[in-house]
Amino acid sequence: MSKILIVDRDEVNREQLKQVLVSAHPEYQVSFAGGGERALEMLKRDLPDLILLDVAPGGDGFDLCLLLKADERFHNIPILITTELHDPEHKLKGFRMGANDYIVKPFNEIETIARVEAGLRIKRYQDRQRELYNELRRAQSALLESTRMSAAGTLANGVAHEFNNILQIIGTYAELCSKTQNADDLREMLGAIKDCTHRAGLIAKNLINITRDDASQKKESVDLAALLSEDLRLMDRTLRESRIELVQRFSEIPLIQGYPGQLSQAFVNLVRNAVEAMQTCPERRLTVGLRLCDCVAAICSADPLKSQPKRRGCVTLTLSDTGDGIPPEVRDRIFEPFVTTKGILGGGQDRTPGTGLGLSITYGVVKRHGGFISVQSSPGKGTTFTVNLPVEV
Repeated sequence: MSKILIVDRDEVNREQLKQVLVSAHPEYQVSFAGGGERALEMLKRDLPDLILLDVAPGGDGFDLCLLLKADERFHNIPILITTELHDPEHKLKGFRMGANDYIVKPFNEIETIARVEAGLRIKRYQDRQRELYNELRRAQSALLESTRMSAAGTLANGVAHEFNNILQIIGTYAELCSKTQNADDLREMLGAIKDCTHRAGLIAKNLINITRDDASQKKESVDLAALLSEDLRLMDRTLRESRIELVQRFSEIPLIQGYPGQLSQAFVNLVRNAVEAMQTCPERRLTVGLRLCDCVAAICSADPLKSQPKRRGCVTLTLSDTGDGIPPEVRDRIFEPFVTTKGILGGGQDRTPGTGLGLSITYGVVKRHGGFISVQSSPGKGTTFTVNLPVEV
């Protein structure tokens, strides 16, 4: 059931136009406003599907049209101007103000109905497109959240193991504290308990960071080496269960500005990709390197596109695996959404396909931090991801 608002100072015109509309479509709900002020009051209470707006000389029709099209609450409502003027410049002015179409007085019944029906069809089509767009955005958000929680789940396995060890240590020291009378021993054991609680706090913070929404957060100084070391510690069990040798080559690096949760998520995505790529390989080794980029030019020489201006140099993170490698036809698109090498969608036999979002999210995180990411890979020869992030200014 379509709702139509007629804005016209002339009561005779309003009634005549209503009769034309309801004679062809009795289901139309037609309401009136005698001027712009009254129309705005009505629009705030209920939005019509189409507005028929009189732009006779001396009225406020053009001003109202411009106002409605500039207001995001109303700009999607089709506006058909009604006018007695046949001057093309007058019609053109209406279009410049945002009108979608026009109807010339006196009203021709067939033409009026046809133009109103066309306006309503366009409105229904646009509403459906917006609905589909919103559904797509909701689905995209759900997929992104699923990917983020999947990364958190990877760490959760390590968190459970670490917390179990910490609780056992705390329990043992607590029992010893209750049995000792030596002040020095008591201080030493209480210090160990304090260290364990501090360690537990860092683990919990890391897991919270990776699941939180950083959109409303401010960037902070990040010790990338400490952050990645913590992530690797929590992923140790995953690596051991997959019989993967971990090699860490961390050099001393300065702080960077960033969002810890997003950086952890990106790093976990890269490590998980490497783990999955080596599942069927006889040699399973993951090498993680972290160093200060040795670029000396004004533009970082590590950037193949020469697009990122050098600040105070940058930090280079590399992850190299001995996996199956990435096919050339996929490698150039590997950071695009929904591109995957996993499962039947990626050409493999595993019936559990990847979503193709992990590397896309990682790419977005790196770009959000002012950095860049590249990949080198050949089938059967492993893969190396290189991430460059600017040093804190």
